[in-house]
Amino acid sequence: MASEALESVDDDSEAETARALVDRKLRTAKGTPEAIFRRLVGMLARKGYPAGVAIRAVKDALAARDEEAAEFAENVDADALADQADPLS
Repeated sequence: MASEALESVDDDSEAETARALVDRKLRTAKGTPEAIFRRLVGMLARKGYPAGVAIRAVKDALAARDEEAAEFAENVDADALADQADPLS
């Protein structure tokens, strides 16, 4: 039970850290929402974040950015993309 609680805290912390990185990079990001999405997910992947964490962090950050980015983010299926990116799922 303690290990499950620890994993949950670690997952939450990992997601928060990923989102903070995305928010920082998003301030100066230029391009279409799709291009920004790909770049930021790639950045998180190179840093070792799991696909699901990376995709959700970028999707949530884009949704909060502006109307065009929010519209793009609304159409992103984070679970489906994470499944495609992780062949072990």
